[in-house]
Amino acid sequence: MRMKTSMKAFLAMMLAVVIPITSCIFMTNAVSADGDKYEFEDGIHNGAQIYTDYVGKNEYGDVFDLTGSTCSFIGQKGTSTSVNVEVDKEGLYEIFISYVQPYDKIKKVQYLNVNGSNQGEVSFPFTLKWKELSAGIVKLNAGTNNIELEAYWGYTYFDYLVVKPADESIVGLKVPKTLVNPNATKEAKALMSYLVDIYGKHILSGQQELCGSHNYPGSEAEFTYIQEKTGKLPAVRGFDFMNYRGNGLMWDDLCAERVIEWYNEKGGIPTVCWHWFSPGDIGKKADNSFYTESTTFSISKALTPGTEENIALLNDIDTMAKKLKQVQDAGVPILFRPLHEAEGGWFWWGAEGPEPCVKLYRLLYDKFTNEYGLNNLIWIWTSYTYETSAAWYPGDDVVDIVGYDKYNAKDGKPNGSAISSTFYTW
Repeated sequence: MRMKTSMKAFLAMMLAVVIPITSCIFMTNAVSADGDKYEFEDGIHNGAQIYTDYVGKNEYGDVFDLTGSTCSFIGQKGTSTSVNVEVDKEGLYEIFISYVQPYDKIKKVQYLNVNGSNQGEVSFPFTLKWKELSAGIVKLNAGTNNIELEAYWGYTYFDYLVVKPADESIVGLKVPKTLVNPNATKEAKALMSYLVDIYGKHILSGQQELCGSHNYPGSEAEFTYIQEKTGKLPAVRGFDFMNYRGNGLMWDDLCAERVIEWYNEKGGIPTVCWHWFSPGDIGKKADNSFYTESTTFSISKALTPGTEENIALLNDIDTMAKKLKQVQDAGVPILFRPLHEAEGGWFWWGAEGPEPCVKLYRLLYDKFTNEYGLNNLIWIWTSYTYETSAAWYPGDDVVDIVGYDKYNAKDGKPNGSAISSTFYTW
């Protein structure tokens, strides 16, 4: 999946840098300008199976016919298929993979390892016929590179891949310093200018704080620990405005005060997300009602003027605006990241698909910017690399920075390379 290259800024939650990257390739041959094709069955296989002219049926009763092909199949977690590819020079290469994934109506996800290093994941949507998918862009060394597809969800057939030099337009991306809000505060402009100046040169460290008033003012446990171990504080601190709610449901955990303190006293950069409880507790089935499974709250109803859901939604927006105004009045800019992880569908704002979510994001921008005059916000949209990701993008006119939601789910350990292909691909 490739998002359109006109997306405003490209800094992301790591606020970062051109780093190594991910995806899949094979065999031996120099790569031509038009790309070269490599057969999976000619690679190295760890528990993978080779099928020729295979015809099968899935649990839904669908028949898939692989007649005419010899392919590699990875099934159980940990099995893998890998190949070596030769390139003449170090650089970025785009990978296209031909696959059949008949066993999950949504997708199967596999790990990508390049030269022995985990590079993250590639999603393979459901298909009963051979389909060619762009798996992103990889940085390859001059000479031989080993590319491995390792089963995470497994149960996918692979026929071939094509590797070709990446489009030159993605190299040396020029990021504008202009913010989408023409009335942005001088602090917001200065922060954006700083981020653009270090883009491609440096990475800013960051830490998301544990929510709750127990963290303030006497016990900054996470940050005290980091400072004790490293001698420094992270440049970016993540805050969650989850407890600021309308309809008398708010618990003030002094998050706005911590944002102000972090910027004005520590000299750090604040970024704010919002685990938005279902407004007014409408539809709440359990605590943590921002989760789809814990509420029946409908985003579509909330976007319909005059409904109970709409009134509660606007009440929450009003409460949030007052807290953000408090931060603005203190001269503090915010990297604002609303409606995060929407594409996963596990939060109510993403449960009904991209269209209502985009409408809600644009409503937030309009209300906060044009009605409440919140000009200290740098607007971030965080996304994934799914085939449908482009449909979730709110638009260049309301987004300053594109971020990436990523968990290193393989082993839970820090792994900067696991996000690298996304920065190059977008």
